[in-house]
Amino acid sequence: MLSPADSKNLICLYFASSDTEFEIKTRSCNKHLLLVANNPVACACFFDFMVNLFIKHVLGVNSDHSGLYGDTSGYYGTVKQQGHLTLHLHMLIWIKGSLSPDEVKRHLSDPTSDFKQCLIEYLENVHVGDFLTCLK
Repeated sequence: MLSPADSKNLICLYFASSDTEFEIKTRSCNKHLLLVANNPVACACFFDFMVNLFIKHVLGVNSDHSGLYGDTSGYYGTVKQQGHLTLHLHMLIWIKGSLSPDEVKRHLSDPTSDFKQCLIEYLENVHVGDFLTCLK
């Protein structure tokens, strides 16, 4: 999920302002929020700008380098509006050379393959959850 913080980003604040030149201005938090809230078009332009940067530089689409996750062969995203009216993106990414869902199923079903154990070890290493408690 990609969710750039528009009310804190100088580029979005520039899009939302009436300034003709980009200039770093010190404003109060309330002025930031009002500027962004009063110009939803600027926020949408900022979101589009950030998503296009992500697609080009992180995924490597239409650029001279591979993406962070490998060579991207395709992507699909949907944009949703959050409760406080900011936009965020959910995206599926297809990586060249990766296994298809059918291939994953075949490897998981094969009793002679160690794929299932390797996948479980991988998932246990990347998905960590902690439960914090407060003792009084």
